[in-house]
Amino acid sequence: MKSSVISAILLIASVLIAPSIQTDIPECIQKQINDTLTETELNLPHSISKYLYRGQTMYLFGSKCCDRFNPLYDESCKYICAPSGGFIGQGDGKCKDFNEMATFLGTIWKDTRSNEK
Repeated sequence: MKSSVISAILLIASVLIAPSIQTDIPECIQKQINDTLTETELNLPHSISKYLYRGQTMYLFGSKCCDRFNPLYDESCKYICAPSGGFIGQGDGKCKDFNEMATFLGTIWKDTRSNEK
């Protein structure tokens, strides 16, 4: 009896302490990640961050380089806007309130291939 209680406590503790695994990435976002990994690094997303914006979970694709918009997509991969990037860094102007209203929920993916060289 005592050993089963200890086993149960250890199991619960291991679940609570274990590193979190990204299992909640929408399929279409995961497909974009997989597609990116089959291409060369040039002109592709450098990272994907998760935000809460306008009451919905959104995904911001960060560019690796300059003068490119950083597109924001919803969970269905519908383009919402580009809150940043472009020639002057202000995005496409369709979500000017993003910096004030969005809540950062974490980086869900980062292309580390450039770090391997």
